Amino acid sequence: MRNFVDNQIAYFFNQFVHRTPVVDALVFQVSHNHLFKGAVLLSIICYAWFKSNIEDLISKKKGFLLIFIVAVFAEFIARAIALLSPFRYRPIYDPELHLQAPYSVNEWILNGWSSFPSDHASLFFAISLSIYFLHKRSGMAALAYTILFIALPRLWLGFHFLTDELAGAAIGCFSAWVGYTYLIHTQAVDKLVAFSERKPEYFYPLLMLFAGQLYEMFESARDFFPIFRWAIKVLLFQS
Repeated sequence: MRNFVDNQIAYFFNQFVHRTPVVDALVFQVSHNHLFKGAVLLSIICYAWFKSNIEDLISKKKGFLLIFIVAVFAEFIARAIALLSPFRYRPIYDPELHLQAPYSVNEWILNGWSSFPSDHASLFFAISLSIYFLHKRSGMAALAYTILFIALPRLWLGFHFLTDELAGAAIGCFSAWVGYTYLIHTQAVDKLVAFSERKPEYFYPLLMLFAGQLYEMFESARDFFPIFRWAIKVLLFQS
């Protein structure tokens, strides 16, 4: 699945690895630490809420609520493609490339996870473009941040090929376009907004809980999936 351009870009970034442990550790932290990922994007969402020129409060709520819906939609598509597509080694684990892993990267981190597509790119490009639809300046800042501090470090570390990132970005942008072209007009979104008006004491705590999961890319939620699969197998076996 990889090509000449993928290989050359992987080699280009890998030449900067192993020069100084401090730089390796810094790039890894920018790529790995949730403060540099979900926290920044959530802060931009909050900023965009107050700067948006949408006057109708209901329309404004629908638009901002859709950011979270689109994020789940994009992440679901990315993970489905990763599971259904042929397995693709990440650059640092590709036996044909012989790349150096950065000093700070654990030998087994992400090993066994298919590289294509980038779920980071899918999620954060979906969020960033969704913000752009609601407030252009905030969205441009979010898109620039996603490129520089989320996509590029993962190329530098050898976690993804360029086509992984481009595919993820395409999934994210497509999800945002679908959301703000079609999903925003559905009854499901109208009902969620109505629920927020009718039961704010329930809606906003649930939204904060969901935002916390978005902050960490649903890692805590995904930790429960093996338990659920095990429980289902036990129940089926007992029945």
